[in-house]
Amino acid sequence: MSASTAQPIFGRWSLASVDDKPAVNKLEIGAAADDVESALADDSRKPVLSADIRPGGKYYSIVKLQIKFEKQLSSDTRWAQGTGWLIADNLVVTAGHCAFDHTYNFGKAAKIRAYIGYNGKGSIGQPDVQFRQGRKMVTTKEWITSDINRANDVSLILLEKPFNNVVPINYNPTVTAFKDWNLGVVGYPADRTLNDEPGAQMYEMFKATTCDLSKTSLNMLEYTISSGAGQSGSPVLIDGQNTSIGAHVYGLGTKNSASVIRGRYGNYYKGMVDAVGSTEAPVTTVNGVEYIKTTQPEDAITDEPAGDEESFWDTFNNVINIGAKIGSTVLQVGTPFLGPIGAPVAAVAGTALSVIGKLTSGKTEDAFDDELGPPAPTTANYKYHASRAILGEAALQTFLKMGPRQTHKYDIISKMQARYKETRHLMPKVAKLIVPAITEPALRIAVDSQAGENAPKTYPTMPSTKDALDSSAQPFVNGLLKTVQNQGEQEDFFGFLSGIANTAANVVSTAGPIINAVGSIASAIGGGAEDSFEPDSGDLSPHVEVLCHRALLGDAALHALMSVPAKDIQEEGFFGDLVNTVKNIGSTVIKVAPTVIKTVTPIVQSLVGAMNQSETGNFLGQDTQVRVTPLLPESILEPKKIKQIQLPKQEDGLAWEDE
Repeated sequence: MSASTAQPIFGRWSLASVDDKPAVNKLEIGAAADDVESALADDSRKPVLSADIRPGGKYYSIVKLQIKFEKQLSSDTRWAQGTGWLIADNLVVTAGHCAFDHTYNFGKAAKIRAYIGYNGKGSIGQPDVQFRQGRKMVTTKEWITSDINRANDVSLILLEKPFNNVVPINYNPTVTAFKDWNLGVVGYPADRTLNDEPGAQMYEMFKATTCDLSKTSLNMLEYTISSGAGQSGSPVLIDGQNTSIGAHVYGLGTKNSASVIRGRYGNYYKGMVDAVGSTEAPVTTVNGVEYIKTTQPEDAITDEPAGDEESFWDTFNNVINIGAKIGSTVLQVGTPFLGPIGAPVAAVAGTALSVIGKLTSGKTEDAFDDELGPPAPTTANYKYHASRAILGEAALQTFLKMGPRQTHKYDIISKMQARYKETRHLMPKVAKLIVPAITEPALRIAVDSQAGENAPKTYPTMPSTKDALDSSAQPFVNGLLKTVQNQGEQEDFFGFLSGIANTAANVVSTAGPIINAVGSIASAIGGGAEDSFEPDSGDLSPHVEVLCHRALLGDAALHALMSVPAKDIQEEGFFGDLVNTVKNIGSTVIKVAPTVIKTVTPIVQSLVGAMNQSETGNFLGQDTQVRVTPLLPESILEPKKIKQIQLPKQEDGLAWEDE
């Protein structure tokens, strides 16, 4: 679809009624009908677990489809097999060729059966297997025009009534270029049978995928994930998330492909939703198809920076690799902060952001409670800044473990998006600012990790903290501490967690985003607001920027999690996840926090001073920008030989595996 399309046009028509009895004879459509093999050499598809297609299961919103086309003969007992996925309890996304057939010139779909929880015709009538009829169909004008337009091979089905007890699948704009994302195609392949019934069971296959839409055929999402006839319309899922970035549609012999969502090359899902319910008069009606012109599509594409939602998911998919398993036990100094040090170093970045936010807030000491410290931090204030960052990283790791039911029930994602978007644009500039504050602590954390996984863990004594007895955060704090008491943790950790929890919960419940105030000095920091970071040799700011984004997402996750009733947090096991992360990274971050604060404070104070001077006398002349050059260790700026530090494995969920 052209990026210049201002008002997309969609075809819409009604569907006839149909019974719930699944057909056995299949009609090949899509790649199979064109004799293109979509089951590739690496075919590791496997049946999904039965629990996955039950209420609360991660695939319960993936739909088994059977389609009968308008121009099929009445004596033709074949039904096309397809897959769809719910974006609402009554809206199913699927392939365009499941809506309108060009292979046999059968034209538009006339009847559609839709099932969830389906596991063969013998499962019909079971409590968790639901059937619905399609009532209306919408697809792109481009697909109706010709199957040459494979990039527009997508459609939307409006059901007769909603499915029950489902969590719709999120759909996100397909990122133009990405590397090593673990993607999966999940659906009902008709080349697999159960009791001689094709397409009876749901299969899944996930695989690391690298793709650049600007370089693929028809700018479609391409991957080497095997599929079969019947999987047309399947969601292309990001592993571990209830999120699709495309609709699987076609095989290319050596690769398979999906039509993409929004972005420069994608289709407007919101436009399809608007079209299916539009009461506006159609532009025209041809052969029973009403052509509906929608209003300005969501995020109409220009060369401007991506919108808030797209930016959120772009960033999210970049930062989740921090702290993940990697294939080596060697950390090379000067490379990105990955592996087991990633999570604590991200919390170090969060500590630095908190310091900047405090320094630039413009508030006086009287505006803060005693435990929050004065507006100009000293090493004695490390509790306030590090506590917020530690619990933020713990909240992000807790969010990463949540299932789709939990994120949907508590509206976690939209709450995180709202908080994150307020300050994300400041990250490129701030990253340049705090590089000196990150490098030394990161090296110390890496070296200290050589103590080994069996080294006894000690927890520093935290400064005294006033309980937030009248605070809305108190139930959250009480629940966190009760979890530790029930686990019989050592006394020093209980005191440590108490200090962390009370301080961080108070701050997050009453304060804005972590660096909201830094905008006041943004113009004094060199570089554009959306720097692309083409760094000189030794420049770590691009890597520090990723850490900053992770810290910002962690703060957003903590804010969202604290909005969940404490009783639910306990029942879902979220408190236990939070405690485990604090236990693993807390003391490490606290130990280096004074160094972070001492490094960041003079840098920011110089910028604040420069801004004040420029407001009164502009002693800097016409250019009031202060360019901060990171004071990196010589071994990083001019590496004569890459230093290697052997790190032991850990049992904290952040360890990696040997190659």
